[in-house]
Amino acid sequence: MADARCQRYPTPRHKCAQQLRPALIFNAWAFRHTRFMNSNPSIPAVKVFLVEDHATIRDCIAELVCSVAGTQVVGTADEPDGACAGISLTQPDMVVVDLQLKSGTSGLAVLRWLREHAPGIAAIVLSNSMYPQMKEACLKLGARLVLDKSSEALQVRDAVRELARG
Repeated sequence: MADARCQRYPTPRHKCAQQLRPALIFNAWAFRHTRFMNSNPSIPAVKVFLVEDHATIRDCIAELVCSVAGTQVVGTADEPDGACAGISLTQPDMVVVDLQLKSGTSGLAVLRWLREHAPGIAAIVLSNSMYPQMKEACLKLGARLVLDKSSEALQVRDAVRELARG
């Protein structure tokens, strides 16, 4: 369900945020987010596209991304074909990709597509499958950063912040 208070980009209410924070803190965060997103349309926002098949994890990553001033999640997908179509429509600045997607598909297909069709878009891989060979394959396909979900997920926020600074 979309939050109708945000006029520029209606964001979903994040389940993990509601579970991890008391209601008053969550409402305060939502108010600050809404006020920021509606305040000055001339501020260029960093657009991020998420490719993750688990809704709860996707919502938590979206919350991390939106915690950086000047960023917005412009789309999500849970499989490679939808991701490629969404990326070409939204033209994001950054894509956060999981390697193991819905129905056994792989995020490597998204990285290959990005390398061919949109090499200027920064790609971050965030996955539980961080074997050295897999990390090397992701970097060869153009990923700027390869992170392990279990121990390095918060670094997504740092990468988005760095992109937002220019």
